[in-house]
Amino acid sequence: MGIANDLETSSTMLQGLRDQESEAWDEFAGRYAHYLRSWCARWGVPPSDADDLIQETFLEVLSCVGKFQRLGVGSFRGWLKLIARRCWCRSLHRARRRQDPVLLERLRQSREALLSMEAGLDGLVRQELQQLALSNVQRRVSDKAWQAFRLTAMEGLSGAEVGDRLGMPASAVYQARCRVQQRITEALSRLESPA
Repeated sequence: MGIANDLETSSTMLQGLRDQESEAWDEFAGRYAHYLRSWCARWGVPPSDADDLIQETFLEVLSCVGKFQRLGVGSFRGWLKLIARRCWCRSLHRARRRQDPVLLERLRQSREALLSMEAGLDGLVRQELQQLALSNVQRRVSDKAWQAFRLTAMEGLSGAEVGDRLGMPASAVYQARCRVQQRITEALSRLESPA
């Protein structure tokens, strides 16, 4: 399944969450729980506290997913990031009211954890955009050009090896690779630019 289908599935998943479908919830939790859990682990949050924070974030998503409007690629990530921050701030507020020194110390370290989470989510979005660009370009170039690109750029074969496989001169392999790479760069640039 290509990333274009993943993005389409994301829209389907969001509609399923709005309609309270259990399959959509499973897909959502499967995509995001592991990442949030690893973020909490790097941050030093005990698993029981991490579970609470993840659960609170997911419940908030479920309660307000109907208000979410996709503004472009990455907008869901930004929305989810805001919800996670809001849940984290509420935890901080509760800890201050209770004067829980252990939790206050963990929360004091939150800035670094939030930055780490942000970087990780940005990395996921970048990976999605790269896969989408690859998928878009693959549909628009000949199979031979795509294979020349894939075998040289992604699998590390030489132009001569690829030429032998595809029945083309090595120079044609490299030209095809360059054209495909340029299209991918242009597609990625379009996807990353604010619309």
